[in-house]
Amino acid sequence: MSTDVPVVDDLDARLAKIRAAGDAPNIPVPSIWNPKYSLVPYQRAGAAHLAVKKRFVLGDPTGSGKTPQELYAWGLIRDLRIKSEQHTRLWIVTTKAATKQWEKEVHKFLLDLNVYRLDSGWDRERRIRQVREWSEDPTCPVLITNWAQFSLDWKYVKQSLWPWYEEDDGPLRPPQWLTEVQVTLDEAQKIKNPASQLGQTAREILKYADRAHGLTATLVKNLAQDAQAVVETICPGTMGSQEFQVNYCIKKPKRFRPRGQSRAITVMEITGYRDLDDFRAKIRDVYLGRSDEEIEGQRPQVRFLKRTVRMSAAQRTIYLEAEQGILMEEQGAPGAGGIWHAMQALAAPEIFKDRDPYPFSVRTDDNAKMSLLKELLEDEECLKDEPIIIYSPLETVISTYYRLLKEYNPVKVTGPESDDEREVAREAFQEGKTNIILITNAGGEALNLQRARHVIMINRPFDPGTYVQVVGRARRFGSDNAYITVWHLDCEDTMDEYSDAVLNVKFGPVEEIFDGRGQLLPAEQILPKDIVQYARRRRMRTKTDGETDLG
Repeated sequence: MSTDVPVVDDLDARLAKIRAAGDAPNIPVPSIWNPKYSLVPYQRAGAAHLAVKKRFVLGDPTGSGKTPQELYAWGLIRDLRIKSEQHTRLWIVTTKAATKQWEKEVHKFLLDLNVYRLDSGWDRERRIRQVREWSEDPTCPVLITNWAQFSLDWKYVKQSLWPWYEEDDGPLRPPQWLTEVQVTLDEAQKIKNPASQLGQTAREILKYADRAHGLTATLVKNLAQDAQAVVETICPGTMGSQEFQVNYCIKKPKRFRPRGQSRAITVMEITGYRDLDDFRAKIRDVYLGRSDEEIEGQRPQVRFLKRTVRMSAAQRTIYLEAEQGILMEEQGAPGAGGIWHAMQALAAPEIFKDRDPYPFSVRTDDNAKMSLLKELLEDEECLKDEPIIIYSPLETVISTYYRLLKEYNPVKVTGPESDDEREVAREAFQEGKTNIILITNAGGEALNLQRARHVIMINRPFDPGTYVQVVGRARRFGSDNAYITVWHLDCEDTMDEYSDAVLNVKFGPVEEIFDGRGQLLPAEQILPKDIVQYARRRRMRTKTDGETDLG
């Protein structure tokens, strides 16, 4: 039996009624909601939480429909404000690639609303002028900006639009428009570092905003403490950093010698976590994130395939020089720079052709992964004429593959593209004008590519949050696909084995906090971390001092 859930501003007691209703709370339909669309039960429950709570984080899996849940909840709050002769505004902060997509979603689900969307190509003065118009225009309640604009423009917005005044009793107060705003932080994991400019900007704005919601499928981006930082920024007073480290982090002393110093120092290093299920219980009133099992049947299933290939002798030479740091500007330093150079050499050795002593650049078989990819595209029946996402975290790799795959008429979404270029690429793929879209992390968040049936990973990221986000571009609510296939293209005895092992270890804390989020290759296909670390030390020969352990 469903339970009525009146929409109120902020009464925690209402959460008990929502939870009692399970996935079928009886909530009103917003007056501006498009009747063509309805929420499934778990989405109604999410919308009810968002409507009730002024500060809340919705952490459903990628592609589960967090956008309609948030818009539905804001529509309910808008109706409530109108009855009270008050105003409410919605300020959506999202990734650069998703601003136009959000604009379309607002017009799709909410009727007769005007939207201000700030284009990243505008100069700052024009953007500030647009924000001013939005703050003064009661007929246009929705503003959409990207994260860079949110952070970099804020001090100019404050100078221009924040007419501070001092009352007789002394306190300074923000303008009325800010106290009427609901701030929606899409991909909220971006504020996981409270010391960053993004984190500080979010804290300042959310201090005065009427309501603040975070939407993220990857509350843990890389480390378990990411979850604490995001929740505490959006919902202050939930749990501080020190409390989290004391109660849930396992630490041990580690000797470390800073570069350029002769003496080593001792630091306390986080080596693991404990009682994370208790942390999950502590954030229960401000966080809701359903597992894959809880929304089963609403998104495509996932299957994983792995293909392994050997590098030629010429490519192997380039790869070893890259991993050992020989190709870095600072010779012989095998740190993170060597790791990223090695990933480039694995996927696109053409990048280093000017440094290669062998004439491999004129041969067709010295890019092992490209040769494997073309073989799969031409000979693998399940890939022929199928919509495919090809991913690497490296823009240099994606740009190289974009050039080498010209015969397939691909499109790409990387950092350098403008908002318009990204949207043109997305629409070309979604509308079937091309079957291949190449993306970096710039296209790995918030972008709807649900037409895709395959995700081919040329390189993998080193953090589970990015991995889940990339897969989530295809695995989305409303997709017509019964399943999608994630392909790992590997070269033997290389960083590929290392990145999979690191990911496998890091998925552990993610699983402890969020059941059903740790999807990767089957464990039997991943080598243990100690074995791949040994293999890497062997490849590095004696160059182990100062090695950066990404695990």
